[in-house]
Amino acid sequence: MIKQQAVKSKILSLVLFLQLALFQVVGAVDPPKAAERKPGQYDVAITRQVVDFMTRYHFDKKHRTLDEEKARFFLETYIKGLDNLNLFFLQSDVDQFMAFTKDLGVKTRNGDITLAHMIFDMFMQRLEENHQFANKMLDTHTFEFTDEARYLVNRRDAEPPKDNAEQRELWKTRLRYEYLQEKLNKTEHDEIIKTLKRRYERVHRYFRELDGDDVLQLYLSSLTRSYDPHSDYMGRHELDNFEISMKLSLQGIGALLSSPDGTCEIVRVIPGGPAAKSKKVHSKDKIVAVGQADEEPVDVVDMPLKKVVDLIRGAKGTEVRLTIIPAN
Repeated sequence: MIKQQAVKSKILSLVLFLQLALFQVVGAVDPPKAAERKPGQYDVAITRQVVDFMTRYHFDKKHRTLDEEKARFFLETYIKGLDNLNLFFLQSDVDQFMAFTKDLGVKTRNGDITLAHMIFDMFMQRLEENHQFANKMLDTHTFEFTDEARYLVNRRDAEPPKDNAEQRELWKTRLRYEYLQEKLNKTEHDEIIKTLKRRYERVHRYFRELDGDDVLQLYLSSLTRSYDPHSDYMGRHELDNFEISMKLSLQGIGALLSSPDGTCEIVRVIPGGPAAKSKKVHSKDKIVAVGQADEEPVDVVDMPLKKVVDLIRGAKGTEVRLTIIPAN
């Protein structure tokens, strides 16, 4: 059992976003936990409020209207936010999405975020396809470098692949490039394969763990950035973290956590914190269940890290019970 206490944190730098009104919008409701990336109960109302705020109160009075031109930039920003190197979406996918720009302004003002989820679902489909292809190639391909080949590392301004065949060739070249980078570091073949597989699995898991709140945040941040590059929409989790940084304190157990393989792992125990004082928690320990006070422990294996943190955090003085697998 560990009691929560205030853990002070130093802030090296702080970027202050001009969106206090948006904080009030989010703080006015208590959205339920999203399930399988479905739209939340309040997503329509939040979207309407954000559009209303940007179109009525943005400092640039001349460009407040969410017209077709701005809607196009809004949609392009969202697509780039998911696939910034043009590796996953096909050109046909992008063409299909951009066909919605004509009515996007009206639909967004009405709180309709159907397109956000449609695009994200297609992204997850392409991500899954290419993740499977990469794993298969790493298992079966013989990496030899006897020919001349080129790979464009920074593909931000490149065109998306036109079809599946072109995308497969692109990924073959990309994997060869990444394999060669490791080989030049004198890494053995088996270790290179493990490294690349872990790298792609992290990307795959990151997007797989995003929920409806995350999709809404990505979508509405793309909307606010279509007005200027300094305005962002913060979802519930981001808002909580922002408020913690503003207060320079949080209620917690005093441990830095990560999730390298789907299991919550303690990276570092903060000296003087509740975890350190308990003398039962150490670096490299894995947390497999969390219970607040006398409540039944919740299995947190394969649970997104931010949800594990939500379970661990509590009011000052409350108890949290961790079930751990010791590092040794």
